[in-house]
Amino acid sequence: MTAVPVLLALLWLGAVVPLLRSTDWCGWNALDRSSIAAVAVWSLLAVALLIDFATPGHLCVPWLSFDLSFRAQYVNSIANSNFLPPINFLFRPEQPIALRYHYFSFLFGALMERMSGGHVSARAAVEASILWIGAGWLVTIAAIFRYFLPQWDRKRSTKIAWVVLLIGGLDIIPIALETILRLLQGRSDFISVPSVDWWNGAGQVTGWMDTLLWVPNHTAGLIACVVACLILWDARGSTGQGRTRAIAAAGLALASAVGLSVFVTLVFAVFLVLVTIWSFKNERRSLAMLIGAGVVSIVLTLPFLHELTARKDPALPPAVIFSVRDFDPITSTLLHYGIQSKIAWNLAKFLALPVNYALEFGFFLVVGIWWWLAKRREGLDTQGRLLAALLAVSVVIATFLRSGSQYTNDLGWRGMLPAQLVLLLWAVELIQRKREENSPIKGAMKRLLVFAAVLGIATTALEVVLLRGFIAFSDRGWTEPNIVLDEDNAASRFNDQRQAYLWIRQNTPQSAIVQQNPYPWQAISLGLYADRPTVLTGRSYSTAFGGEYRVLLPIYRELRNVFEYAASDDEIINVCRRYHIDYVVIQDRDSLWYNRKGFAWDRPALFATPRVRVYSCK
Repeated sequence: MTAVPVLLALLWLGAVVPLLRSTDWCGWNALDRSSIAAVAVWSLLAVALLIDFATPGHLCVPWLSFDLSFRAQYVNSIANSNFLPPINFLFRPEQPIALRYHYFSFLFGALMERMSGGHVSARAAVEASILWIGAGWLVTIAAIFRYFLPQWDRKRSTKIAWVVLLIGGLDIIPIALETILRLLQGRSDFISVPSVDWWNGAGQVTGWMDTLLWVPNHTAGLIACVVACLILWDARGSTGQGRTRAIAAAGLALASAVGLSVFVTLVFAVFLVLVTIWSFKNERRSLAMLIGAGVVSIVLTLPFLHELTARKDPALPPAVIFSVRDFDPITSTLLHYGIQSKIAWNLAKFLALPVNYALEFGFFLVVGIWWWLAKRREGLDTQGRLLAALLAVSVVIATFLRSGSQYTNDLGWRGMLPAQLVLLLWAVELIQRKREENSPIKGAMKRLLVFAAVLGIATTALEVVLLRGFIAFSDRGWTEPNIVLDEDNAASRFNDQRQAYLWIRQNTPQSAIVQQNPYPWQAISLGLYADRPTVLTGRSYSTAFGGEYRVLLPIYRELRNVFEYAASDDEIINVCRRYHIDYVVIQDRDSLWYNRKGFAWDRPALFATPRVRVYSCK
């Protein structure tokens, strides 16, 4: 494992030093200056949505902390392992188990944590990666217009695309209707969701801002796939060493994409297979490159794919299942009436797809319809055919297949990203053509586009407000209880949790195992502030990243008994010894807290706040 950070550092220096030496710093053009401005705006927005806001006795964490805590634990898993695959910090029974996840994007964060000797926290490393990957996505968009769509005004197209990233779907409409209904009912908890995409559950189409903030690893996977395609496209007429280098580079990019996001890469893999078949019939000069890049990527990916599948929990559902994309109003209605037929469910969801996608895509759906109608009249060039094929593959996979997990639909959510990219590019073309004297965009079409764009920007603005303010809204009683926040003092509770877990981080060895109640998701603060492994994070997600559910369930029940049913001191000590637990965190939501003659009060706490106490198991 020691060689991994050294290798990554050398690769980074090998890429950056020549770039700095060759850059003409005095000859920057307008696009260069715009790039710096765009990256600066993105960085400021991301930092504002990622950091904690503290006041005396209160801590308003961003709602993104829910996922940040897990990703920080991935970084911890890698940084504190001496081999790959790393040890799973989210689930550690009597013996350590390996992390099962596409973790490549977290290698650099782990490098920073390890090289700093732990002075750079895992959370800080994850947040830094979000900034860098977001900047990389802005640059990737510029590269698309330079290498794949050079017929358009590159500088103007790039700037338009960056602005269009701010347009979301029409999610604000159902959220506003739900809010109005609750206010009319006299309810104080009128805020129904903590994120605009959550109203539609597994059927959501995640907006660009949320994609960059919530799932940077999938954005990185999209970047890697796009870069591979750009390399192959740019080198299609090359021969000899140029073609060999292109095959190697594209193969490396695709292999990296698998470790960044298997879901995005699956869509591009199907797309590239179709392109290879098309090339066999129509363009033989690209065939060897496509096959060569595929072979290189498969060879390089096989060890990682074996790693993912070798230790899979047999109790887990299939990775991919057939299911028409969910639409929450339909699924809620079917559940309400007790309808269980899969045929009825899929038929109802299929019939609801037009409304579903109208709300989720909004402006971009109008763009797609315009583009299709325009190209039927004008005809398609090669780039147009490739983009249309990529969109079709992405939509078909994300619409009719989903992840097997009942809790998430990462295939449906992330598999739609290539389609979202295509619609983004078509939106730029539409806006460019609007400047033409005989522009076909006028009248009702123009008004519809403006209306959808305004609502899309309003959706993104609402998301900013929710992500930043949901904890504060919860404290005021404006949100309904949920599994993370079930009362109106979340900000003060997070403040106490941060103090306790920061004490653990500063006063315990990195290998110390910390355990908290696995039921109410108290482990969020563990991942954010402690950088320590735990026996069990929670019942739902722990084995999704390594381990088996049949092993997890008895451990979960045993730990629940400790915290929820006020176990005796001897029982607690025995559990700590069995699972090598070094420290226990008890909170005032645990039944154990109220047993004044038990473990929480008959021994001195190492650290205590009004709501949280830390104890040693030694």
